Amino acid sequence: MPYNKQYLSALISLLMLHITLYAGDEKLNTAGGWKPYYGIPGADTASYYALGNCKFFEYDDYIVAERALPGIEIGSDIFVKIRRKKFTEVNCEKMSKNCNMKVLNKWAEFFLAKKGKYLIIYSETGERRDLFIYDITTGHRIFKSDFSEPIRFNYKGELSFWTEAKKAKREDCVNFDKWTKLGLTPIIEMKATFDLNNIVLIHSPETRCAYKK
Repeated sequence: MPYNKQYLSALISLLMLHITLYAGDEKLNTAGGWKPYYGIPGADTASYYALGNCKFFEYDDYIVAERALPGIEIGSDIFVKIRRKKFTEVNCEKMSKNCNMKVLNKWAEFFLAKKGKYLIIYSETGERRDLFIYDITTGHRIFKSDFSEPIRFNYKGELSFWTEAKKAKREDCVNFDKWTKLGLTPIIEMKATFDLNNIVLIHSPETRCAYKK
């Protein structure tokens, strides 16, 4: 079916974001074998391996599999399994049927990182980027928010990122007119921290100008 320029632009943007998140401080599997991966600075470190349409992330306590959707569909299905011994069998179909938790694609989701018993997933639909946090032990989602980078864990295990606070006014942003002419919406973002220990979101007084599509 034909796709318009806006759809293709969003698709290319999402693919570039996905490559950036995987290849920034981590290593993509270009030469074969397991590679180190953590996804977000301060998150748990995994051994990473890509095979076909699946990516595998082996942690000390869990194994995460990310299965890409067929064709040009955006997003992935994510499966989590308790690790009981060193992981040697990389089989996405078996994991999809024999896992402790799964997140099936709905809003162009991708695996991002793991911290302790928490699974961090992000999605991008072209107009916004969302962050999801799941408790692996219960399979329940405990947090959802839009987000912007940089995103990282601090030494306390708290996750910091930027989130939209309100629409910006011309006097708020130096690039207000420039962004508006490009069809972008200027916004004010505030820095936020999600405390995984107490399951609470803390807003900082620190703000910045940004834009959204």
